[in-house]
Amino acid sequence: MDLRETSAALALCVVVLVIAIILDRRPYRPGKRNFIMIMIIALAASLILARHLLTLLL
Repeated sequence: MDLRETSAALALCVVVLVIAIILDRRPYRPGKRNFIMIMIIALAASLILARHLLTLLL
């Protein structure tokens, strides 16, 4: 992966994380979807891609 692909993937992961956080902030209703797993996966992917991006820049 080059710099442009890594930056785009990182931006997409951050967008997915923000959307999952916004959707999870709605008031509690029984049977409502749980977005915790999506947030964990997006956060892990963001951390991995950020580290990869730093190694590309340095």
